[in-house]
Amino acid sequence: MTTTNIPAVVNEEEFEVAVEAVSANDGWLIGSDGIVDPDGNIALLVSDDGGDKGSEAGHGLVEWLALTGLVATGVLAAFRIFAPIFIAAFQSHIVAALP
Repeated sequence: MTTTNIPAVVNEEEFEVAVEAVSANDGWLIGSDGIVDPDGNIALLVSDDGGDKGSEAGHGLVEWLALTGLVATGVLAAFRIFAPIFIAAFQSHIVAALP
């Protein structure tokens, strides 16, 4: 059975706390940007972005709003083009059929 090792990505402060916690244990390799457990798996990596800068959080909402605005603009443009045709058809056929 093969397991996939997905290391935790932490900021500098959390990394320092983790270094203090595992420094007394044998077998852990502590580097400047990560910690490797005794089995050779990467346990922690330090994030280079300094927090949530550059993360993908909230980008889906912005894209969704932009797409919604584009669709709404298209609907309004279609209404502006086809509204006179519908008004003319209504006045000529429907109004003429009224008693």
